[in-house]
Amino acid sequence: MRWNPETRIKKLALAYHTGWEYTPGSREAGSVLTDLFVEMMRNNQRRYEGIWEKHRQEFLSVIPPQKRKGRRLKAGLSVRASGESHGKRISRQTQSYMTTNEGRILRFALQEELLLTAARLTCAVYQKGLCAWLTYEGGRGRVADAFEIPLFQAAGTELGHPVFRWKFPDLCNGKASVCYTVEFVSREIKGPDLEEQALPGCWTVSDGVNTCPLEWTQSGDGCRIQGLTPDFARNLEETVYELCLEIPAEEPLPASWLKVLCQGIVLKEEQVCRELALCLTAEGACSGERLLPFTDVPEPGACCYLACDGAGALKGREATLLFSERFETEEKLPPPVPKEYQKLYRKYPWLQTSESLQEWSVRETVWEYFDGSLWRELPGSREWKTGCGPGESGERKFSWVVPGDMRPCSVEGEKHFYIRLRAVRVDHAYAACYRKVIPVLEHVRLETPKRRIEPAGWELPDVSEAEHDRMLLGFDREINCDNRWYTGSESLAFSAEQIRGRAVRFGREAFWVELESREPVVLPALYANYVEVLELLEEEEQKPSGMELPAGTAFHVQTGNLGILDALSVYDARYDGRGTVLWEEEQWRESYPVCFGRVVSVMDVDLLLQKSYPDIKVFWYGYKERDRELTLVLEHSGDRETLRRLLPEIREWLEETLHQMGLLWLKDCHVICLEKDTEGERADGEVIG
Repeated sequence: MRWNPETRIKKLALAYHTGWEYTPGSREAGSVLTDLFVEMMRNNQRRYEGIWEKHRQEFLSVIPPQKRKGRRLKAGLSVRASGESHGKRISRQTQSYMTTNEGRILRFALQEELLLTAARLTCAVYQKGLCAWLTYEGGRGRVADAFEIPLFQAAGTELGHPVFRWKFPDLCNGKASVCYTVEFVSREIKGPDLEEQALPGCWTVSDGVNTCPLEWTQSGDGCRIQGLTPDFARNLEETVYELCLEIPAEEPLPASWLKVLCQGIVLKEEQVCRELALCLTAEGACSGERLLPFTDVPEPGACCYLACDGAGALKGREATLLFSERFETEEKLPPPVPKEYQKLYRKYPWLQTSESLQEWSVRETVWEYFDGSLWRELPGSREWKTGCGPGESGERKFSWVVPGDMRPCSVEGEKHFYIRLRAVRVDHAYAACYRKVIPVLEHVRLETPKRRIEPAGWELPDVSEAEHDRMLLGFDREINCDNRWYTGSESLAFSAEQIRGRAVRFGREAFWVELESREPVVLPALYANYVEVLELLEEEEQKPSGMELPAGTAFHVQTGNLGILDALSVYDARYDGRGTVLWEEEQWRESYPVCFGRVVSVMDVDLLLQKSYPDIKVFWYGYKERDRELTLVLEHSGDRETLRRLLPEIREWLEETLHQMGLLWLKDCHVICLEKDTEGERADGEVIG
């Protein structure tokens, strides 16, 4: 909406609470004062417009006349190279041509020597710390071979994230639940604050077939991982377990945790006392709450099998069996002698046939283990009742060192690590008259010692990869520093420091180039074999102003031993070779910046430079108000090498001068200095700044 100054003045005049009401032409004081303000504003506006027009006419009069000459089309080409032409060079001034819609052939010449490459981009990977994303999924877009590549953006298909793996032999064999204390090997590196800095990620443990999640807890006392592992309760053979920590991409890993974890960890298991899950006797399976090891009819050779999977994997370590032992008695007395036979037996004792009372009891036992083929005696098993008298109830404790040749076996269809208690000698078994002493075991439990478990191997991330972000482009074949590429807005060549060579990264084999870290951008395209071409045109020949070569226009490059190669125009090529049509003279004149009734012309900038650089002349300049950018095209009265050397210095000096003494709208502008080309057209030299 256009601003109306008269309305503003009227509002200012009535800002005081005087009770006045403005009426045009009235003699009331408020209305008269308002009319005076409005008239003064109109007079000032007319004077301002007059000054503006005067300076504009002076400005237009000093603009050098635009040269009228034959103008030549400039285009940027992407030359398509086959496998046979990979690594070959095309010399400068090699000719190419294209056919217009009217059937006319336009001929062009390459402006630079070109090294061909047949390499194509196969993948683009953004690695942020220890996480990586695939950000390129093949060509798509407006024309053939066009695509967009998000650079330095955490987006796309996730390729990798921090994964820590440690290998532990027999870590969870026979265990339905685990709990370990984590001890960090490093003592010199300062670790994280366990009270404040939590460790992100997900812990799992796997035996190669089954995977169980674990819970991580931490406090000032230390760190623990624990969880249920029912899938490992039947693992009895030698097994290597993989303890894994995965850090998702959305949960960054603090550097303090990374350094500590990469130095290594050790797991510590505290002393554990568990009730036996399975006990087998001749009567069948039972728990360890109340157990008759030899049933209620003890006999030689009777066995009681105790499953001890938790201890079976601890080869060479001591395990302890704890239980309470008591004895039940059962009697079968001889039948009483009838009174009528008592007198006879006293007279003829040889006629008496009744049995005497016998003590039926287990006199000797032994503890045994299975070695894969035979049951063998556990060392010290015959002395395990030391300190207890025969038939004396009490707490029992049997400790043994787990033999290295102990193997699991199947009893009654149940496969476990077993130890068994076997009755070696039983007194007066099956006597006709007896007093039977039946051993009973109660609260049977197995105690395993605490242990320190060191990993047998590990796979850890590289700490150095977490120190900086990287953008990697993968090509299907080798490239070098002489290959040029077009990115949709400018051309580039990869430096020797950026080229990393062929390798397998993130599961992909490619020839890798690493880009320098910067702000996230989207690369519109990446065309290989970029070269500028200039139309071959007679001086007097004129071209229509609407002529253009849109992106995707087919070209043909006439090489010698390589034959004719296809090429594409990769930007709208027009007369200035920069993607825009040269302005007509009136547009060119009006493009010069004006503000506050003051015009800045080529002469103004030229006079400013004469004080410090008398040999430098301003050929052309332009100002982009939106970008706050002032562009100068300079020429030198002597040699061009001196001008090239001075361009950075002139740019810095001019920016500082404009900041100190320039007009208000030029104080914070950015200056670009270009070198005038030899043909007097717009400069195509190096842009400084």
